Amino acid sequence: MFRVHGYMLNGPNDHRLLVQWCGYTKDQATWEPYAKVWTPRHELLQDYFHKHGRGLPLDLEAHVSDTSDEEEPQEIEIKVENDD
Repeated sequence: MFRVHGYMLNGPNDHRLLVQWCGYTKDQATWEPYAKVWTPRHELLQDYFHKHGRGLPLDLEAHVSDTSDEEEPQEIEIKVENDD
């Protein structure tokens, strides 16, 4: 991944990022699921949202925990933001 060019909330839990991949032009950027981009390059996402004066819409790293088999999974709180 080279650069993030946009963000959209496509549904209640469907965060998407417009990603320009290495070796491709901005015109060839693709909309990718937030979680797919977060894992390998979370620092690029932090920089993108900071540059645009916004907090991360969803900090996946903050929601990773050691959950035993006996515990119920916790729901992830989503901040909904749109740039209309």
